[in-house]
Amino acid sequence: MLSQISHRQPLSVTDYSVHFWTLAADAQWIEAALKAVFLKGLSEQLKDELAARDLPSFVALAINIDNRLLERQW
Repeated sequence: MLSQISHRQPLSVTDYSVHFWTLAADAQWIEAALKAVFLKGLSEQLKDELAARDLPSFVALAINIDNRLLERQW
């Protein structure tokens, strides 16, 4: 169910976003609701980095930030 998904470690934001978009495709929710659900599932660190954007660029930005954070861990 879309309202209950969350990004859990070690699931990457890329994997989380694929799961999110799969569920969102069947939901007939407005963008603001989809954005709120996606944001809810992100880590606090990612939430702090995100600015107000449309949903597709919001998701893409979250993936980019997460990838960069993972690079720093190596």
